[in-house]
Amino acid sequence: MTIRIISFGYGHAPAPEADLVFDLRALLRNPFHNPELKHRTGLDQEVYDHVRDTPGAERLAFNAVATARGLAEDTGADVTMAWGCTGGRHRSVGLARLAHELLLGVGEEATIEHRDVDQDLLPAGVHNRPRHTADVVAMASADGDGDNYISEQRARIAALQARPDQLSREDARWLLDRLAWADWHLEELRDRIDNAGSQMNTSYVCSAIDYTRWSRETPRGPVVANACFPGPLSGGEPRRA
Repeated sequence: MTIRIISFGYGHAPAPEADLVFDLRALLRNPFHNPELKHRTGLDQEVYDHVRDTPGAERLAFNAVATARGLAEDTGADVTMAWGCTGGRHRSVGLARLAHELLLGVGEEATIEHRDVDQDLLPAGVHNRPRHTADVVAMASADGDGDNYISEQRARIAALQARPDQLSREDARWLLDRLAWADWHLEELRDRIDNAGSQMNTSYVCSAIDYTRWSRETPRGPVVANACFPGPLSGGEPRRA
């Protein structure tokens, strides 16, 4: 019995066929946002250490390996484990390496393949997205680091605001997805600002600036904040993480 390990990036192609697929896009901090690690990969020791030191990473790898070994033992068949992040160069490669080392350490037969590690870096706007595969692929094909994509999203929201009494179920689901997306980004930005302030680390400051660059440069268009919602735009107190 052999356990096959694959790392990949959702921004390049869908996940490969596998018995176990782990989506790391919203779980682990992204070395892409660290200027010193951005152009390296999980094959480099600095990036590998960074990924392993991320809270939850090693626990996830240990549990994944235990599950894969159990499946192989119970079924008597080969098991394929796939690790995915946005670009397939940093987090997925690091976790795939760690899982491979753990398996070899206990005497299991294991192979490893890094599908997208040699691909070019994806635009920054793609890495500033939560884990929604269709959205990531759409932003990867957009011009200007996703600016066109964001403008299209705002145009659709404006159109829905113009006919709030005619929302379809599809419209409602889409709006809920946008709300979750916005909340995810707000929490991510707060974390980066907190890290920058508490550690006075220039790499965190650069990351936070790069993270918000597209939102400052992209015209806001006709979309306006709804004054009935609490928050900075309506004079209420913002929710703290």
